[in-house]
Amino acid sequence: MASTSQAQSYQFSAGLRLGSPVAASLKYFTSEKRAIEGFVGHRSYEETWANYRYSWTMVGATYAGYTPVKEVKNLQWFVGGGAGMLFWDWGKNTWLADDYASSTPLLILHGGLDYRFENTPFNLSLDWMPLYSLSEYYSGFYAGYGALSVRYVVK
Repeated sequence: MASTSQAQSYQFSAGLRLGSPVAASLKYFTSEKRAIEGFVGHRSYEETWANYRYSWTMVGATYAGYTPVKEVKNLQWFVGGGAGMLFWDWGKNTWLADDYASSTPLLILHGGLDYRFENTPFNLSLDWMPLYSLSEYYSGFYAGYGALSVRYVVK
């Protein structure tokens, strides 16, 4: 008997990306094997003894292709890319003479695994999301982004 691959088992989900930063996430399948994910997250840090503070908010969206893993029902791997903006603020800082805030356009690569639980309205994704920043001040490649996402399947 020939093995058949499974298509995605949901169309729309909403939840949290539990990574850096923690972010709200919406995922919508535009077709059987293509999905858009939008997210917005915030992170801040303050070290009072060193007179140092920064915060940033990231907003972005990716478009990815999904391929079923034949050996595991409801598991898919995905790869794609997208774009975003990083809004950041160095605030008070001993090493900078002044507050410094700006925005940075981002190019985003996105890949990972997506699993829909059987008989429950939840899905999990584990992904890696390297970024390339196009800013003059905060430019370059950043490989340290990714998340475990937990989403409620709405539809």
